[in-house]
Amino acid sequence: MTRKIVVIAVVAGALGALAFGTVNRTLANYDAGSSLYGGVGNGQSAVQVDIERASLLETLPLGTLNQVEVDALQFMLEEEKLARDVYTSLYTSWSLPVFNTITASEQTHMDAVEALLERYEITPLASTQTGVFANQDLQALYTQLIAQGSQSIEDALLVGGAIEEIDILDLQERIPQTDQEDIRTVFENLERGSYNHLNAFASNYSRQTGSDYQPQYLSTEAYQEILANAGGNAGGQGGRGRGRNGGQGRP
Repeated sequence: MTRKIVVIAVVAGALGALAFGTVNRTLANYDAGSSLYGGVGNGQSAVQVDIERASLLETLPLGTLNQVEVDALQFMLEEEKLARDVYTSLYTSWSLPVFNTITASEQTHMDAVEALLERYEITPLASTQTGVFANQDLQALYTQLIAQGSQSIEDALLVGGAIEEIDILDLQERIPQTDQEDIRTVFENLERGSYNHLNAFASNYSRQTGSDYQPQYLSTEAYQEILANAGGNAGGQGGRGRGRNGGQGRP
């Protein structure tokens, strides 16, 4: 059953519409309700989460997208795919549970963006092949991060932190570029998920090395604010911060 059919089935049986705040809080639970060191902690199956996400998106207005918004959806889908693919590889290399758990979370992030693309009848550009990307900057970044993460567990955790920092900066750049409530809702919750993931990688890095994780692309001030907001309480308005050089950073 495609997501579109699931949406119709769920919405047809729903009574009334959820308030925007309820939608935002419920979507946030997909990351906040999971254990970053073990399995999913909220007892929901992937199908159940997919159905609930689809029904929640249907309560929000369907607007008309401009090219900037279309490009943002395509880019964020591939960036979430990059995270999933890199973490899959690093878990194979190092068997560290945090990579396996966050891989599953990144798949839910991809599913959320794909649901938006399907909602607007946009064909995803992302390849289904692991490690293959339409965006050549992401392709080069994937190659670089895999090479770095293969050197040691410490380097692998630094790669995880770098991906989440980059993801946060890219989302912070794109959220103000849209006034579509559904896109903003999903992007803000992807950002919240990245706060939690960054916190998990930083904690694992400290345990493995005995040293504090230092931000690689975020400013120190922004990083500290994100750590304070990690755990599902931060929203799109919190944890805002530019990169070290005042802009979005990439290797």
